[in-house]
Amino acid sequence: MGYNIECDACKKSSWASNIVELIDDHLDENQMLKCANCGASGAYIYKTSETQEGEEWERWIKGILRIDYHDEGLENYHPYVFLITHKGTQGKIDSVQISYYKDLRKSGGELKHGHGPGGTPVLDLPDIKNILHKMKDMGVDF
Repeated sequence: MGYNIECDACKKSSWASNIVELIDDHLDENQMLKCANCGASGAYIYKTSETQEGEEWERWIKGILRIDYHDEGLENYHPYVFLITHKGTQGKIDSVQISYYKDLRKSGGELKHGHGPGGTPVLDLPDIKNILHKMKDMGVDF
């Protein structure tokens, strides 16, 4: 699974082969997606999924916030937040999607990505506060 990053500025697409590459190489200093071709901020990833009710869930991922998680024994656990809009490429962020990845490649394992068998990440209140502060600093309206 990879990520197709689209840019309205230059009308070109770029590609990230996994979540680590996406976070490391395709975010600007404000944690918003940027175009690998022209460098413009404001790039996005368009996603669509089918809901349990059979309806289409359409969203545009516009940014990603890493959550600094430092629990002992979980050094390979990396929760993050997708910053999403449901209002098209120019829409303001109106939702977040929390997920995580575990990068076990250095120890001979795999890069695992998703929500896990136990559901989405459990975050403590300082993590939530940090996410909200970062989003406010980015200019996200609440």
